[in-house]
Amino acid sequence: MTYPRSRVWDQQSIEEDDWLVSVPSAIVDDLLDIQKEVEAHGVDAARVPEDKLQRVGSFLRGVADERVLSGRGFAVLRGWPISGIEDIDAGVIKTVSPLLGPVFEQPTARDGAIGTISQAMTAKVLATVRSGAEPAPEPSLSVEAQPMHTDNASAQEGEVPGGRPDIGILGLLCMKQAPDGGRSVLASAPAVYEWLAANRPDYLRILCEKRWWGGRPTAALKDGPFVEDSVFRSYSGKLVARFSIGALDRGRDFHPGSVTAEDQELIRGLPKVIEDAGLATELRLQAGDLFLLDNTSIFHGRTGFVDSPNPEERRHLLRLWIKHQE
Repeated sequence: MTYPRSRVWDQQSIEEDDWLVSVPSAIVDDLLDIQKEVEAHGVDAARVPEDKLQRVGSFLRGVADERVLSGRGFAVLRGWPISGIEDIDAGVIKTVSPLLGPVFEQPTARDGAIGTISQAMTAKVLATVRSGAEPAPEPSLSVEAQPMHTDNASAQEGEVPGGRPDIGILGLLCMKQAPDGGRSVLASAPAVYEWLAANRPDYLRILCEKRWWGGRPTAALKDGPFVEDSVFRSYSGKLVARFSIGALDRGRDFHPGSVTAEDQELIRGLPKVIEDAGLATELRLQAGDLFLLDNTSIFHGRTGFVDSPNPEERRHLLRLWIKHQE
């Protein structure tokens, strides 16, 4: 299985210059013009000059190619202009995101916690990640620490075992950060793979064996879809990773006896192994940061946080999924 050597990093070798990118002033100006168009006419009717879209698209694709799909596997674009108005900022992201690739649909609003920005225009495409829902519909909305995982690791309806990963790039636009905590925790899957091969080959063997992964229940499938897959596998000769404690537990519960209790706990303990080995790094997003990462080869999570008692001042991110491309 292959991967860029630049993707192999640990806590000591990763540096801020590897992943931090300032949004150039000319791109900021283009984005502000796009923002005005979206605010005045809406996403569908916005008349954005093609030259502005081309410049923004060239910038985004350049960062994605150099830093995300190659390089360290993630990037923070600092200085993305935000108006603080959810539907306008979502509209801008909706307008420019196809420049990175086809958008992968997300669930629609659930109790107002993860929601569509506009029922008509961004349904199932752009979701808000805002804390404070009781109870939280998914781990990203809880103030508790979120263990490292890959997005969409739950089984998907119609998924083909061993097939192409669904999500290639995960994007998060930080609209507002929590007053305290909420640091992103990241680790390189290739680096974890190499460390385990050298230090825990027995553990790596378990992670490379197929297990059942369970998806969240849907209207059509009350028990949710299930698929057999491994934490590490090869797709088109490249190393790809899949991990979610929740999906793993749902798979075990629906297929009792398919995995020993000992192996289940070993697999669930992967985030702690990663952190104890010094393979994880942390960063803190700030308002106006656009965070992009390769969802097939970067494990990500976050620390717990203390949020504002004022609902309007709570941690708030806009999340985007770009489909995996060959």
